[in-house]
Amino acid sequence: MNEFYIPLLPITLEKNTDQKLSDREVPGIELEYPWKAYCGRTLFTGAFVAGGKDGLAVSFCAEVPHNKLVARRTENKTKVYEDDCLELFIMPAAPAGTSAGSVYYAWEINPNNACLDYRVYTGDLAHKTLEEARAQKDFEVYAGDEKIHGFHQDTIDGLPLLWDYSWKSNAVRRIEVEDDFWYLELFIPWKDFGLSQAPAPGTTWFGTINRVDAGARSRAVSGENRSENPGLLCLLDETDLPSFHQPKHFAAFHFEKGDETR
Repeated sequence: MNEFYIPLLPITLEKNTDQKLSDREVPGIELEYPWKAYCGRTLFTGAFVAGGKDGLAVSFCAEVPHNKLVARRTENKTKVYEDDCLELFIMPAAPAGTSAGSVYYAWEINPNNACLDYRVYTGDLAHKTLEEARAQKDFEVYAGDEKIHGFHQDTIDGLPLLWDYSWKSNAVRRIEVEDDFWYLELFIPWKDFGLSQAPAPGTTWFGTINRVDAGARSRAVSGENRSENPGLLCLLDETDLPSFHQPKHFAAFHFEKGDETR
């Protein structure tokens, strides 16, 4: 399991996020290509993560390929994962290796700043939540439409998962594409996780930071069998299955007290 330390800073982070993380010298996290068939080309993607008094902040820096970014979607709650995409999955609990299960929250954002946000129930909690949802008159199942809504269930690596697309985040986002890099600031208030304040130092959450390089897909040329897969970068470890949705392989994020001197 990959492990990272996330500083808890004694400041607010919603505004001027990137500058504040730079001033506090928050260490960067570089994403990797864990699956050879989903590499295609090598692009740098890094992120800076910190907690503040008001929420969790992530600042992405992603290299732009020469053939530019793929960005077809312009609306929220659409299939942005088929475009170039930067993502955060975060689980404020133990990893979902037990039958009790946990919940993780997800943000998937394309270069147009279109966002797909949702939460995923895992393990027995997925079954329980689905049964409760079916008892409600407004229960909907997502059927693959461009506009994403309702619930979707699946089992990945033996773990039941239930996507709840009705959940809506209060996150704030800012996008900038400048020369060879794509920058994304993502600020998530603690209330999105059901918290009134930052987790205490020593708390461990689990998750992954991802990138989908949609432009890495290519067709066979001159008899060469080139990959038609997107490029997938993330923080998952020790898994051969090319899916970001594997909570048992999420990285550990250890919160620690940040530097107060700057």
